[in-house]
Amino acid sequence: MFTARNARARKSAETELRNLVASSEELLKSLGDQSGDAVAALRVKLSRNIAAAKQQMNVIGEALDSISSGVVEETQSFVTRRPWTAVALGIAMGVAIGTTFMAVSSVRGRGAAR
Repeated sequence: MFTARNARARKSAETELRNLVASSEELLKSLGDQSGDAVAALRVKLSRNIAAAKQQMNVIGEALDSISSGVVEETQSFVTRRPWTAVALGIAMGVAIGTTFMAVSSVRGRGAAR
């Protein structure tokens, strides 16, 4: 559910941003050889596209807020239902991160001694 909503929002945002870029390129090409009226019309079109892109970004922000709150709720629910499993996962992640850090530090230390 969250993934489908996220994918739709991302695709829509990409389309809006592509349209914005296309309009910007059109404006740049036309500025050099068009009269003031044509430039004004292009600026209006560009302003509309920017407003639409901002609106899409707001929609994406709302979707991400919804997704993140869902993840937080699921995490809290998991920890409440299985506290010892959550503790074990935390310890396992800590050991994995610590081991990786030690391995990287060891490799860097050997490289500096050469």
